[in-house]
Amino acid sequence: MKTLKLCAVTAFLCSAISVSAQPSTPIKVIENNNAQFKSDSMLSRHEGYTLVNYIVKADGSLGEVTVLFDSEVKPTTEKAKKYLGNLEFEAATYQGKAHDAARFFSYTYSTAPTTNSNNNRASKGFVSDYDVIDKLIKAQQLEKAYKHFGELQSHTKNLNEQALFAWLKSQYFYALQDWHNYEKQLQRAYFLRKHLPKEFAVPCIQNLMQLYLYQKDFLNAKRALLALNYVPGVNISEQAQQKAMADIAGLYQQTPSITQSVKLDKDTPKSVGVSRSEVALKGDGQAQLRCDAYLEPRTTLPTNIIAKPSYGRCNLILSSSQNSDVTITQTGKAVVRF
Repeated sequence: MKTLKLCAVTAFLCSAISVSAQPSTPIKVIENNNAQFKSDSMLSRHEGYTLVNYIVKADGSLGEVTVLFDSEVKPTTEKAKKYLGNLEFEAATYQGKAHDAARFFSYTYSTAPTTNSNNNRASKGFVSDYDVIDKLIKAQQLEKAYKHFGELQSHTKNLNEQALFAWLKSQYFYALQDWHNYEKQLQRAYFLRKHLPKEFAVPCIQNLMQLYLYQKDFLNAKRALLALNYVPGVNISEQAQQKAMADIAGLYQQTPSITQSVKLDKDTPKSVGVSRSEVALKGDGQAQLRCDAYLEPRTTLPTNIIAKPSYGRCNLILSSSQNSDVTITQTGKAVVRF
């Protein structure tokens, strides 16, 4: 009987170890059925972009697509959804079984046939209006600057102009000390950073990194730091980057309890990175944990959520039917590597 019990226990332990040892795998695109070339007319200068977070179900079908932001000039969400709908997926796996999971998808719509096309350049009207507003902001004449944004927006069409528009508006909100709108415009400029000239792309990335550090969002601060490597003409020594990475990792280690205040706009979802295992949320709205290999059901705040390293990269998708404030406290073990 003792031998039988030992065998049974051993079999159970082996089974448990076998299951837990099976790696999680993220969503994979196995077939892209989208047309290789655009059929749209190249005559228009209007271009667009969008950032979404989408779910792939355990059966490999496309689930909910959540829009995090969309172009203010040419809304592009429907094009992104159509593109995703033409993909075939292999579902993520968690502990050896197919599981609902999520990932981000950035989509840009460009009418320019080549990188050096005239469509990529800022128009004379745009440059003229931009310079006027830029001078007014630097002179702290913010009311006058605000009145000129409408005219500038009428000249904002291609992605280069939209990137510059977002950057300039972030500077306006910075001068106004409107940190909520400053963050929103800075994130748009960061998303379009490859369309910014180097003299704006670098401070854009640096400003967002500093903002993330202030918000104790160390994971996104690290990602912003790495983005500097991909700005043409910018050379950062390996030693300098390693030191900066070590500084961010040190701040993370010194912050066992991360408290973040998040403002939600009505019906506008927001993504917040998860870096510790225990997450407590207070406020009005809903939250859903979406990870590379795992998905939790959407819950109403206040709520507590558990994240695990085996889930892969995790983010909270927050939303509210009204403008609201949410407080997030992250404690427990690290679920990311620095």
